[in-house]
Amino acid sequence: TFDNGQEQAPRRRTVFGPAEMRESEVPMDMNRDSEHRGDRAVRRSTRIAIETHNPLSSARTRSARAYTAIAALRYEGRTITVPQTYDEAMASPESSKWQEAIALQLANYKRLQCYEETYVPENAKAAKQKWIFAAKSNETGDVDRFRARAVVGGYSQIEGVHFWDTFSPTARQEQVRTLLAVAALELGRKGKTLGDNMSIHVLGKMDVSEAYLQAPLPVNERFHVEAPRGWEWSIPEAAAGLKRALLALKGMPGTRQGGRCWHLVLRAALLDMGWESCPSAPCLFRKDVGEGTIFLLIYVDD
Repeated sequence: TFDNGQEQAPRRRTVFGPAEMRESEVPMDMNRDSEHRGDRAVRRSTRIAIETHNPLSSARTRSARAYTAIAALRYEGRTITVPQTYDEAMASPESSKWQEAIALQLANYKRLQCYEETYVPENAKAAKQKWIFAAKSNETGDVDRFRARAVVGGYSQIEGVHFWDTFSPTARQEQVRTLLAVAALELGRKGKTLGDNMSIHVLGKMDVSEAYLQAPLPVNERFHVEAPRGWEWSIPEAAAGLKRALLALKGMPGTRQGGRCWHLVLRAALLDMGWESCPSAPCLFRKDVGEGTIFLLIYVDD
């Protein structure tokens, strides 16, 4: 009851009550429990299907569901499964392909100077790294590329010690739709459609390869990580009381501030090249050229 003595209406989600409660007083969630569970299951499956194919849904959620969706793929006429661990990859029939992917990624780390080999006290804590594998398929559904990426365990980073700011903007659905609408209007003005093979490039897209590996970490945010499996050391074994570790110099995948570091690097480069940033949409840039205006919309995933 309320303080004024009036009776409070039964709460909709109450699951316990007096034994003599009449059916009309039973909350709706109890009367239609099975029906509601079925509706929730349908809504959830629909949401998963939409978010899995939606490039603007939650990056972390989408990645986990996407890996689940492509768990079984075709390669050279047989079905393969994307390994979940390094040991599974080495034991799979496609181990040579996964080894090539790992070797390529390790070479990228050294080429882009992502780490600095160093020594730390033996009891010092270093962030763990885990290999994440993915198989990219072509338009026919057959695997044509094997990917491997060492992901840093950002959960071990401490705020105020290993990172400060983590915010990085990304394109919103409304901005993508607006840009597509502007492109469609421009095509209509030229008497074309999106399906025409045009000599004038009105709408296009691109991807920056290994973007995070090109974003330096601030000096005061660098931290030590364990070497990924397969790493070949160039420094000798550590002396007693010390161990070898890698000092992260770039915003590696998995780091809490990696997306922000990449956005700052990309933004600075675009501004230096004469692009203008929209104040209300930090991921939208424009640049006037001889034939008109170019709009650039940036989407940063995980």
